[in-house]
Amino acid sequence: MDSKTPFLHVVTTCLPENMSGALQQLCSSPTNELLLENLIRFISGAEHSSHSSSENGWADKQGIVRARLAELSTNGNNKRQREDADNQGSNKRLKADVNTSNDAEDEPSLFTLHAISATSPVRKKVDITIHQTVIKLYHPTSHAVEATVPLSSLRRGFVVPTRGKTKPHWTVILISTDVPEKEKGKAAASSQNNRQIIFGIDAVATSPFSATDSNGTTLSIKKGDETLPTIRLFLSHLGFPIYEPSVNVFKSALPGNAPDGVPGVEAYRGAKAGNLWFMSEGILWGESKPCEFFAAENLINKDEGLRMMSATGRTMTLIVVRKSKESELAEGEEDMGEESQFSLIDGKEQDGINRWIKNHRHLFGGSKSGGVAGPTTISQMIMDSDDEEDGDFAMKSDDDDSGGSGASDEDGDGDGDDKQDADGDSDEEEAAGSDDEEVEQDEDGEEDLKAENHPLLRPGAMPRMSRAAVDMVVGMVTDDLTRPGEAEEDELLDD
Repeated sequence: MDSKTPFLHVVTTCLPENMSGALQQLCSSPTNELLLENLIRFISGAEHSSHSSSENGWADKQGIVRARLAELSTNGNNKRQREDADNQGSNKRLKADVNTSNDAEDEPSLFTLHAISATSPVRKKVDITIHQTVIKLYHPTSHAVEATVPLSSLRRGFVVPTRGKTKPHWTVILISTDVPEKEKGKAAASSQNNRQIIFGIDAVATSPFSATDSNGTTLSIKKGDETLPTIRLFLSHLGFPIYEPSVNVFKSALPGNAPDGVPGVEAYRGAKAGNLWFMSEGILWGESKPCEFFAAENLINKDEGLRMMSATGRTMTLIVVRKSKESELAEGEEDMGEESQFSLIDGKEQDGINRWIKNHRHLFGGSKSGGVAGPTTISQMIMDSDDEEDGDFAMKSDDDDSGGSGASDEDGDGDGDDKQDADGDSDEEEAAGSDDEEVEQDEDGEEDLKAENHPLLRPGAMPRMSRAAVDMVVGMVTDDLTRPGEAEEDELLDD
């Protein structure tokens, strides 16, 4: 037992007497002795006793078991993690979903990116492999499974340029939900609904790296080659929407590491720094975990979906209001939305954000047609008045032209003073008739004052004033009107 089973010998000699005696009884046959030897090797992370890697899934399953044992040991030593049964279950899923991993053990790989720097769900260099039902992150050398994410739990993907890098760089973000669950600590990171995969690749390969397709063919990316085609090929096997922000939709006013510009702005959400990426489909809050997507159709409405505030002009705050979940609203309760604030945005970005809002506002709230939904804001009135003033200007120009031609016709028709005197009575009648028509037009104009044509008549357009504020203003005006001579007396005294 010493030479062929050294691991078993060490354990047997170090165990308490009662356990050591029971273990020796189990080693009565060479088959049991070899089984126990390999079991100890498997748990301790050693190779198989035959020193052969032909054992099916030895390294992969070994990594899974060791990770589970480490989690059990951590949970046993830290009683604070047992305060909530749900949190305890979430902590066990921190590194991998073992049940899913076992189910997908025999699934062939569809595409693999090798030696990729990941930041979520693990922060290390890994091989990322897409299987039929899961995405697995493997250790590059030991090939142990670091994390497993079911494909069915993922919903959207994004490829965005990485800000803060000296050279062009791509960040790939895969999210399971647009709105992460509001949890704290490790429970939030490991929640089923908060699963996110985030990794980055240089836009131009600084060193050779490789990828493997479903046929086992190795695709070599040489130094200096662009990596975006390989990234797109990897993402094409996922089966859910992939979005790429474009400078044709939004372009930052500040320079970046991309030669064509950056389709996003830097911002802070609380104390966390990140980026807002503007796309036709919505806005992505990225790089700062957890990432969150504000789909255009999920914003509260086209008037209150996005608002901007700026106190100094140097920086500004963008307020995004998303529709509330139906489960959170009581029956008959008005949806006021869920508000998210992004602050410390450079004031130079205001014009670009305004243009994006104007071009995509019709998508807010899922509405694809015009119409007023909710109170009208000042920015809404300004944007709407631009088009209305242009139309009014064109109409007035037409009226002026027609008025000028009428005047010329009257001058041309005059045949002398005699005819003017003869037609004096008729001219007076026409003037009286025109006065009546003007009165009728004024009355009709008053009837045409409708809310949809005049922004100031829309609900919420005019600010509300409290009774105290109204009384104060009235009092100030009354004092000025009832004491008109005080100012003159003050001037005389000054002289």
